[in-house]
Amino acid sequence: MMTQTTSGIEPLYKALYTRSKKINPNDHGARVDRVDNEGVAWQDYTVSEHGFRKWKEVTGKTDDDFEESPYHMAEAESMDWQQRVRLQAAAGQYADHAISSTLNLPETVTVEEVEKIYTEAWKAGCKGITIYREGSREDAPIKKKSAFVQHNAPKRLEKLACDIHRSRVKIGEKEYTDWMILVGLYDGKPYEIFGGFSENIEIPKKITQGVIVKRSFKDGGKYDLWYGDEDDPLQDQEHREDV
Repeated sequence: MMTQTTSGIEPLYKALYTRSKKINPNDHGARVDRVDNEGVAWQDYTVSEHGFRKWKEVTGKTDDDFEESPYHMAEAESMDWQQRVRLQAAAGQYADHAISSTLNLPETVTVEEVEKIYTEAWKAGCKGITIYREGSREDAPIKKKSAFVQHNAPKRLEKLACDIHRSRVKIGEKEYTDWMILVGLYDGKPYEIFGGFSENIEIPKKITQGVIVKRSFKDGGKYDLWYGDEDDPLQDQEHREDV
């Protein structure tokens, strides 16, 4: 610290990269570079490491000449992860507490490769290690279209089709209880969930679908479960249970 040198063993993340700043409603006149799926505005700006800027100043090179710089193949993402693990294991021998290091991995890394990293770190004697896969943090949905991005539920319909599930839950050393779980569906997507003891709801096990009907306030404001026979469970309204 006295010599203005880092006390960590992390390599340089990137010598040149783009960061994003969230634009708040009070930031009048701010430049908006993109807007994400949630309507949040972002401003992108370039960040370069001090040593890289110094190298450009001395050599007269530009950002386009990065591969000629000392930082080429020396950034966190481009380094050999096996060497990183060995370095951490060697340094950890002389530390009273655990040393953790973050391995930056490309988005294409496989589950098997991640498993190998943790296994090798354990064998080398590391007390802790962290991996970061590119694009796995909260900003990832900005770059990729999600199949389900709805955040605000639409107003509930009077009747919703539902799937009926059953589950056995352990409540004691050797004691179990049976639960029934109703998943109300809106346009085929889960909208609401009800759960309760199965013994309180008398529905044949063969019934796997039904309709959850919301009562009016004058009728108590609760819900009814309608179910019918196996061939046409949504049409027979003679079978009803309180939810």
